[in-house]
Amino acid sequence: MAMVNTRVVRRSAALAAEAGSPYGAQFSYREYMATRSRMQATGIALGVAGAQLLLASPLRPVLERMLPAPGTGPSEEVRRNGWFRVDLVAKGEDGRRAFGLVKDQGDPGNAVTVKCLCESALALAVDGAKLPGGAARGGVLTPATGLGQVLVDRLRGRGMVLQAADVPFDGSTSD
Repeated sequence: MAMVNTRVVRRSAALAAEAGSPYGAQFSYREYMATRSRMQATGIALGVAGAQLLLASPLRPVLERMLPAPGTGPSEEVRRNGWFRVDLVAKGEDGRRAFGLVKDQGDPGNAVTVKCLCESALALAVDGAKLPGGAARGGVLTPATGLGQVLVDRLRGRGMVLQAADVPFDGSTSD
């Protein structure tokens, strides 16, 4: 999701700076996918590249017949048994590190996305006065700048884990 996430995070940083609460002069954001080995990373990269080539080739109609039809999706069992975990690492200008964990049960592309969208809509409809900048703030905002802690609290209330810590959640001390 780096293609989307990097833009959202950078937009949040720009809006925070406009509001007088900059993330910091040296702020940068990068996103990586962790793998267990170089072989696994190579396999994933080749698979993604291969899929992109097939979608841009004359073989696309053949590939499309093999994929699920539009309007279909994963079964209820698949949506229920899916999950995701995101480990966050932040390094301050002074060298200190902070760690974050975001995880949830349910298919990330379906169940968790729907949860996030519904809680965002409810935050806008019900919690306007509690939102960053109040109910009157508008424009092209991001979840952080438009919904902030209200959305965090709502998602936690629906079972999503959103935590921060001074040490990694897996107990590792390596970079």
